[in-house]
Amino acid sequence: MSEEIVIPDFEFFSAEKKMPTTHGSFLLGAGFSVNQGYPTANDLNGQIKDINPDKFTIDGEGNLFNLPEAKDDPFWYFSDARKKYFVKGLIQLYLKENKDFDYERFYDFLMNPELLERDDFKEVCKEFRKKYNINSEEKDIEYGNRELISKTVRLMNQLIQIMLVDKDGKNFYEPSVHQMKPLPTEYIGFLQLLEKVGEGSFVHVHSLNHDLLFETFSHTDWMKGGL
Repeated sequence: MSEEIVIPDFEFFSAEKKMPTTHGSFLLGAGFSVNQGYPTANDLNGQIKDINPDKFTIDGEGNLFNLPEAKDDPFWYFSDARKKYFVKGLIQLYLKENKDFDYERFYDFLMNPELLERDDFKEVCKEFRKKYNINSEEKDIEYGNRELISKTVRLMNQLIQIMLVDKDGKNFYEPSVHQMKPLPTEYIGFLQLLEKVGEGSFVHVHSLNHDLLFETFSHTDWMKGGL
């Protein structure tokens, strides 16, 4: 007959932990990640506005990559490889009616149904096809123009992802080494504030940032996996 082993419930003997009764909220502005070396919105706008298409390449599946200096485009023979020049053409069209470039407003510009009906947009599409020998039958022109807009939106998403990197060239973080107290971090003041507020309140954090920097704070003594 086996002996029954009783494991004591230590939680029963510990002081009852009070649940928070209040809520606190933080709104992280677009400059929150600057200390980590991420570009500001103005930096991104400047980079996209002055983009050199020859510094990028697009493979046969429509994926955008940086192209090293003095290296020939390995995917030049794919039709999608030329779409990077169309993106540049639409940026120039946008700038004809806007003094400054704003990538968020540029998305609105692309998604506006009226863009398809504009003569200047049709001319950009026509010149693009002519320059890069992309033939389309007259009945397929409107569909082709819609497809060019769709491709531009996808390439813009990838372009921002490529440009949105920190001072170490990272834009994605693998599970990192746990950050222990009192080792310094550029965000120690913010982490201390989160910890203090979290002692007696539910904390809600809203971010306007596209990067994943905030998620890394879960691997710290201040947050202890509490995100």
